[in-house]
Amino acid sequence: MTFITVASGAFVAGNSAGNAYNDWPLMNGQFIPITDIKEDYPNEGPFYRKFFENTALVQFDHRMLAYLTTGAVAGTVYTGLKLNGGAIGQSLKLLTPQAITALKATGAVAVAQVSLGISTLMLNVPIHLAATHQLGSLALLTSGLCLTHSLRYLAPRANVVAKQAAKVAVK
Repeated sequence: MTFITVASGAFVAGNSAGNAYNDWPLMNGQFIPITDIKEDYPNEGPFYRKFFENTALVQFDHRMLAYLTTGAVAGTVYTGLKLNGGAIGQSLKLLTPQAITALKATGAVAVAQVSLGISTLMLNVPIHLAATHQLGSLALLTSGLCLTHSLRYLAPRANVVAKQAAKVAVK
C-alpha cells in the first residue's frame, strides 16, 4: 500500500498537481472536483490515461491512497499495541522489543509524512518541503519494511506465550 502511494506521489510531482489544488481537505471547495476532472482531460485517448495525466485526478488519487495508507498504519499500530499489552489490551507480550520499536517508528513517520504532505500542499509546494515529503515517503517505506522484518519472530514467541497460558490454565 505504501509503495503504491509513493508511486502516485511521483505522478503528483510530475504533473505539478500540488500547485493546482492548495487547499485541504477539499480540492477547490469540493471533495471530488468532478468538473475539473472532466474539463482537464476531455475524452481523449484511453480512459486509464486520466489516472496518470489528469491533474485533478492524480492529486485526488494520491490523497485517497494516503488516507488509506495512514488508516492501515494506524490500525497496525493499534493492533500491535493491543497484542503487546500496552495501554489497550491484556498483558500478552507477543511482540519483541524490536517489533515494538519498529511499530512506534512506523506510526511516528506516518504522522510526520501526513503533516509534511498537507503542509507542502497548503504552502504552495516550496521545494524544501516537497523534497522532505519525498524523503519522508522513503522513510515510511523503510520503517514499514523494518516492521515487517521484525515480525518474523512473532510465531515462535506466540508459541511460548501459548505454552505459558496452558500451564497457568492447568493450575
